[in-house]
Amino acid sequence: TEIDTAMGDLLQKSARQEAAMFLEKAAKYDLAKYFDRSRGDVRARIKDLYLRTRAAVATERAINLEVVLLIGCLEAMNAAVNLGLGRREDLAKKLGLTANQYYKRAQAGRTLVHHPEFIDLLTEGKTHVSHIAIIAPKITAANKDVFFAELPGKSEAAVRELTAAVNFDGTRREVEPTFAIRLTLTGAELE
Repeated sequence: TEIDTAMGDLLQKSARQEAAMFLEKAAKYDLAKYFDRSRGDVRARIKDLYLRTRAAVATERAINLEVVLLIGCLEAMNAAVNLGLGRREDLAKKLGLTANQYYKRAQAGRTLVHHPEFIDLLTEGKTHVSHIAIIAPKITAANKDVFFAELPGKSEAAVRELTAAVNFDGTRREVEPTFAIRLTLTGAELE
């Protein structure tokens, strides 16, 4: 019908406007070439976009690890105090991080300073910085080999279960698995 056609035209115009605004706002990232139909086969453009994205993700992972290692060094040198900032929260703010962001990176960084073999797991993509932060309160010289062997490929939930099961001396205990359940209720249902 005419209404359907008009609605379709309006949606296409809106989508074109949104795409134009997106490309304008993201101009410094040179993304327009992936949408330029005059630049050859769409599959070739998609493959190029995929390869660029994969490289950017690898760079992001490397930069993230570098930040964690730098914060680990700052922690080892008691930088907050030695820079005259007093508190870690103030150092975090000066770095452009929230206190929580800083603490999580510091926790992982301290672990990597004391157990540098875990850096290999990160650089090889076998685990994540967040997993190192989870094991940080529990890792010792006596149990690090257990974590090193069992950490690769685990989900965050599995890392939490592993951390609960490994003792400080490297022995294991049986831990009953837990299951997270999310329940959403209205105020009336709650009463």
